[in-house]
Amino acid sequence: MIDMNFKTCCLIVVTSLSLYGCQAGGGSSTAAAVSTPAPAPVCNPEVTLSSSANSIYESSAGLLTLTATLSCAVAEDVDVTIGSSGTATEGTDYSNVSDISVSAGNTTGTSTFDPTSDSAYESNNETAILSITGVSGGGATENGTQSVTITINEYALISKTAFSEGTSSEQNTIKNRSTWTAIEAGGATHPYEQMGIHKVQSFSSGGTYLTGVGQTIHVADFNCDVNHEIYDNKTITNLDDGGSGESTFSAATSSNNHCQGVAMFAAGDVGARSGVAPDADLVFSSIPNVEGSNEGDDYARDLDAARAAGAIASNQSWGYNSGGSSYNISELESYISSNSLTNAQGLAGLMHGSTSGQALTDANTYITALNDFEDSGVMVWAAANDSGESDANAMAGLPELFPQLGEAWLVANVVEYTGDSDLSNATSSEFTLKGNKCGSTAEYCLSVDGWDVYAATYVDSGTSQYNTGRISFGSSWSYSQLMVIV
Repeated sequence: MIDMNFKTCCLIVVTSLSLYGCQAGGGSSTAAAVSTPAPAPVCNPEVTLSSSANSIYESSAGLLTLTATLSCAVAEDVDVTIGSSGTATEGTDYSNVSDISVSAGNTTGTSTFDPTSDSAYESNNETAILSITGVSGGGATENGTQSVTITINEYALISKTAFSEGTSSEQNTIKNRSTWTAIEAGGATHPYEQMGIHKVQSFSSGGTYLTGVGQTIHVADFNCDVNHEIYDNKTITNLDDGGSGESTFSAATSSNNHCQGVAMFAAGDVGARSGVAPDADLVFSSIPNVEGSNEGDDYARDLDAARAAGAIASNQSWGYNSGGSSYNISELESYISSNSLTNAQGLAGLMHGSTSGQALTDANTYITALNDFEDSGVMVWAAANDSGESDANAMAGLPELFPQLGEAWLVANVVEYTGDSDLSNATSSEFTLKGNKCGSTAEYCLSVDGWDVYAATYVDSGTSQYNTGRISFGSSWSYSQLMVIV
């Protein structure tokens, strides 16, 4: 018997793309697709260089990241050589920058940029220019000329002197001057002595003392009489705010003389009523007298003019009120969040009553001027005088919204201190808060005893006047400027 149960033969045809065949047992033929990989394209990567930021401050807690990026990955390492130039010196102003290696199969590699605190204050910020000077491996080449420029911002407070502290006798002479003792109205330790002003003013070098000699302070305020005797022996620059024929200040009176007190504590002449920097010169600008509907651009012009006049500190003793008390920084942050505004829009709304258009432009102009001033000087703000407030006033807290302003910014709040001059053993019961809390600004806030003091007031028929009763002006007084000027 012949077995007729046999398997049908199949003809197999192989093409470049598919395998065609048939099923065993005589079934219908099938086609199975087989993919053939296409040849890998030839990659000749180009390299670019970038930085995580284009500026950084000396002594910054963070580093910048430099990134070399290939336009495509290759099967071997690519080495990128980094060179440096610019006004900053590698190895001195910033740590040596390592070359960058991009590992096989990857498209990026990184290095770091670490600025060095050189302890010397340079009046101009320095720049580091980092460039690709060579590329090797993987057929990679530089994409044109690749470089990044990084600005190293100076901290205005970083400076050192070769001054030597005076003797105890010299320090006692300073704190026993009648123009010093006349400032203290209460029976507690003199506020200057609490701060060690007598020690600071005793420091000397070659006959020059740390009394503000050759320095200038800007005061933005209300009601100044620049012919008061506290301004003797100093140069006074009286700015207008850009308005044609506009007077910078309304005349000081017996009840409106805030500027006189601020100026006296900052730089009152030693022969009248001594300030913390009695030999410093002064630049004045007005807060209430502005041109047009917005004040931000006026304040910006004043700051720019003060900076051009050489001011190294700017005292700002003002803010905005809401419901009879100061409008604080937490309230401004809540307003911004609730209305989905940018920080600049929030500031424009606070200052100008509008969050767009010219109001926004002028607010941004003001922020720029504040930041520019900090290139060579320090902003000193009053926390405000409302002890019931949980935070500093909104203007004093602007670094919370604009971090670039934090480089040289101080806030002063006021306390009454009833203890002795040895603060090392002071207790909390000896301090009473008399103004806004530092709150959000605690990191850059100083507490100062500005309670119950005698201050300059106005000029009456050519005679310089001082208040005859104890006054309590609070944090607006500029004691904290001592930290800046001397």
